[in-house]
Amino acid sequence: MSPASASTSSSSPASTPSYSSSSPATCAPPDQPATGVSEDQALTAAVVAEHKAVYAYQVSATRLTNPASSQAVDILSEHEETLSQLSAMLRSRCLPLPALEPGYTLAPDFTMHPAAALSGLEDQLGLLYGDLIALSPAANESVPSSRAMAIAALLETAGNGQLWQQPIRVLPGMPDETTGTQTAP
Repeated sequence: MSPASASTSSSSPASTPSYSSSSPATCAPPDQPATGVSEDQALTAAVVAEHKAVYAYQVSATRLTNPASSQAVDILSEHEETLSQLSAMLRSRCLPLPALEPGYTLAPDFTMHPAAALSGLEDQLGLLYGDLIALSPAANESVPSSRAMAIAALLETAGNGQLWQQPIRVLPGMPDETTGTQTAP
């Protein structure tokens, strides 16, 4: 299915937990993410990756022709919403937001084959969300879980990858041992 012929599946706000930025957690100085492999580190990595995805989709919208360009703009909006939710989660945990980069290095073939590059980007995001799911505890009343949001984002990235002709993964979000694909840092 090509991006031009695919129907957009937008995530509904009711299916994804909402983390309001209007009432941030009361924090003294911001905490630092736990060291080592942790949910905090995975959340921070997801914010950085979503910033890159927003940048890549902004660039791709100018490189693709319609209707693929319109599809890229729709997916850009999804990534902006996910970034907003992830950032709100970091703030609710009194964790600092990662510094915004002025630009990101995109795949070398990005300008010639943006759809293929976006497919690869969605695959890498899926791996990050797989890590976040694995590192997230179940929700409790005092700390919202990132697991439900990460599951919704993983499903979204898998669907987006399909729109850009990404090969179907048996287990989205898991490294593919046959190709050596590793989780993104």
